[in-house]
Amino acid sequence: VDATEVDFGDPDVRWHVVAGAGGHEAALLVRRASGTTIIVSDLIANLRRKGGFEGWMLHVMGFGGDAPQVPAVERVLMVENKAQLRQQFLDWAEIADLRRIIMSHGEPIEHGAAQALRDLAKTLT
Repeated sequence: VDATEVDFGDPDVRWHVVAGAGGHEAALLVRRASGTTIIVSDLIANLRRKGGFEGWMLHVMGFGGDAPQVPAVERVLMVENKAQLRQQFLDWAEIADLRRIIMSHGEPIEHGAAQALRDLAKTLT
């Protein structure tokens, strides 16, 4: 993350440096009439396990499971303070109109986004 503040010219789109990620990850919080969307890059993955070499390699790197996760490689490279990141996830889970989480790796979380964040927070204890 090279910027700590970005103006998109839209008061409903906010750039946010993710707490606990040592400045390595930012998120967009996009508020619309249909609800709030959180957009992240590498911090959260929502890939299911695959077979074959590709599936094995993704699994070794900590991608691919039965639920959204902070991939193992990102825990090592990005997460600098688990307590702060855990609190970040819990704070996001409290957004009243949270509808979805979009990430670079895997399917968007469009149902139960708040619970997914609470579950991710539990993995950081």
